[in-house]
Amino acid sequence: GGYPGLAMFFGSYSATLFSDLTSHELGHNHGGGHASSYTCTGAGGVRVTLSGTCTSSEYGNPSDVMGVGSVNSYCHMNTFLKGRLNWYGPENTQDVTTSGDYTIVPLETQSSGIQALRIPRLTDANGNVTQYYYAEFRQPYGFDSFSPTATIVNGITLNLATPYNVYTKTLLLDTTASTATHGD
Repeated sequence: GGYPGLAMFFGSYSATLFSDLTSHELGHNHGGGHASSYTCTGAGGVRVTLSGTCTSSEYGNPSDVMGVGSVNSYCHMNTFLKGRLNWYGPENTQDVTTSGDYTIVPLETQSSGIQALRIPRLTDANGNVTQYYYAEFRQPYGFDSFSPTATIVNGITLNLATPYNVYTKTLLLDTTASTATHGD
């Protein structure tokens, strides 16, 4: 892995695991970082969605080939990674700067619709955005063969990441912090 890099595999793997690992490592070679998760705590150590006290888990996104998905199942990359790798064109990303209602279409297929909402979170001293919230919508389609009742396909997920042109890992926010998993 790495960017740019060389993917090397040692040992024996099942066909499924080899396919998943190949997809993951080629994701690095094309410029994608890991799909991590972000676990945050608030007052009294209670889990919250986002705070100043957070830790990341390097492969913690259970629904992404660049995270745990690369070990457990073959999944699509998240919206940041797809935007970074030019899966999406500029017409598929909408930068949100005002309150309102927004519509996004599933990330799994090519579309002329909005597939990623980017909401600025942090800026530098010059006002340039250095970190966004990326909102995405998934559906059970193709190799994203989630159950139709899975929570991942019945709402949106939020990742933190830089602008598309910066190599980084993504951080999946736990929007249901009352549970001990990022899979809901």
